[in-house]
Amino acid sequence: MYYFILILSLFDTIFWSYYFWKMIALKKFEKFSIVKLMVRYLIPAILLFSFGFTFIMYALDFKAVVTNQTKHYAGECEIILENLEEGEEPWLRAEFDISSITYDFKDYPSIEAGIYNCELEYYPGSGEGTEMELYRSAGGEAVKLN
Repeated sequence: MYYFILILSLFDTIFWSYYFWKMIALKKFEKFSIVKLMVRYLIPAILLFSFGFTFIMYALDFKAVVTNQTKHYAGECEIILENLEEGEEPWLRAEFDISSITYDFKDYPSIEAGIYNCELEYYPGSGEGTEMELYRSAGGEAVKLN
């Protein structure tokens, strides 16, 4: 999934950059219209910014992904199940401190939402997780859940 998002955001950033270059090169001045302004410049600018930002965040992790250098977190985290669309597999999101890491639900199908003791491996820039181990305390001992 990492490479798909990286490549998609790269192509979209190139496309919208080319679009702006062509719009500026035309220097076509017409009667001022707020609708034309939004369609020609504002909406493409928002798309360029969002795809460019996504590409930069994922590109920062490229070296870490290729060399499999992940960050480790151990401590308390909250697991949240996100169901983006009806009928599709939900995503897992582990939230701790000020970070939010996403995991594919099919890798951890038996996990339920809640607060756990976690050991997480993730790429910090993109927020994509690689490994997750959850523990729940039972009588002072940590019980592994997955």
